Amino acid sequence: MMKNTISMNVSAIGTDDGKSTFEVQRTWNEKGKKAIAIGMYPTISVENCGMLDVSNMHLLNHANDFGWGELRMLNLYATVVNGKPKIMLSNNLKRIRKSKGLSQEELAIKLNIVRQTVSKWENGVSPTKGY
Repeated sequence: MMKNTISMNVSAIGTDDGKSTFEVQRTWNEKGKKAIAIGMYPTISVENCGMLDVSNMHLLNHANDFGWGELRMLNLYATVVNGKPKIMLSNNLKRIRKSKGLSQEELAIKLNIVRQTVSKWENGVSPTKGY
């Protein structure tokens, strides 16, 4: 008989009223790769950030295939629905990075990219690619 136990830490950053999230971060393996996904999902609030929607379930079901140990879902739904479409990925990425106390260099190291890429993303110069 074989048994496997996995613990997952879940945190969320969201709107002041807690009804919508800007980011949900799930970490289960500190040694695994870190993934960022961008989506629009209305189903997860700050209070119920432990819930899984279809997008999260699909990505998490394949996390081991990709060697991931952390998944950060950046949610654009709250930005669009709250009438703030001018706040694009660049602003959200910069705000979330700063809320975590990370420099561009530190974020780049965590994502295994160069600092200039983070700078370009935050300044809206270069679109993100799925890695």
